[in-house]
Amino acid sequence: MIDDIKHAFSHAHWQNGENKAARWSLQDPHTCTVIHLNRTKLTAREQLLLAHVFTEVNESMIPKTAIEKKWFHCLREQQAPHPDPHQTYIPVYFKLTTAPMDLSSFREAVHHIFPHNTAIIWESTTEGLFIYAVQPLEDDVDLEALATLLQSDFYTNVALLKGMPLPIKDVHDALHFSKQLFSFAHNIHPEKNVLCAAETAISWLTQTITPTQFAKVKRYFLPAPILTDQELLRAIIVYLNHHMNISKAANALHLHRNSLQYRLNKFMNRTGLDLRRFPHAAITYFLLQGQNV
Repeated sequence: MIDDIKHAFSHAHWQNGENKAARWSLQDPHTCTVIHLNRTKLTAREQLLLAHVFTEVNESMIPKTAIEKKWFHCLREQQAPHPDPHQTYIPVYFKLTTAPMDLSSFREAVHHIFPHNTAIIWESTTEGLFIYAVQPLEDDVDLEALATLLQSDFYTNVALLKGMPLPIKDVHDALHFSKQLFSFAHNIHPEKNVLCAAETAISWLTQTITPTQFAKVKRYFLPAPILTDQELLRAIIVYLNHHMNISKAANALHLHRNSLQYRLNKFMNRTGLDLRRFPHAAITYFLLQGQNV
């Protein structure tokens, strides 16, 4: 459709050098493609038609940096490649009750908490996501601190959901499932500022579950290399079956306590799931039911 619109309104394309005040940026709600038209070259009826089909966008919300453009493409294209397969990235979806007036200040506030190269992708004037690269030797981002900062500086309530580390393959599906979990969690707990993907997934599964949905969640939380590591899986299952008591689990596995701790750390580094936290342990336990080890 976007190509047809471009052709039909080719006479009204905004050109470099024309009055910027006349530039009208419109976004296709399905593909998120942005086109720029010159309002002065459009009739009132044409503007009404276009406003009905497209969404007017604030140009300051269009991806700015190279990494933002790559992630924006990933969100829109099913087969888009991972922007950097050698780096681990985590998405954080956000929703604000009111749109920030100063997007430059908003960007500065976000980068005060997140790494400076964090991508900020806007999906509307109040919703979007942050995508940041994991730094192995640094503490993870403090989402509670971010929520407090945004609420105090921009006078808006905020909801955040941290997704799981994005896979190299099927990154588009992982991003969209993170958003699906976020929408589900925010509808159930609109009062919460920071939402947990693992905890949300358990609630989501209890609402409705089919074999296809189960497989989708399992792929999301447990990468393929984890599911083929029989030694690691057995250690995790025994640990969970012993109520996360590392001493009893190590004894049952005939392992030194430190050896089991090493396996737990390995699992956390690969999946982002910290089995000391109940929601993370619960989703792992649920997904490993019936797993042959």
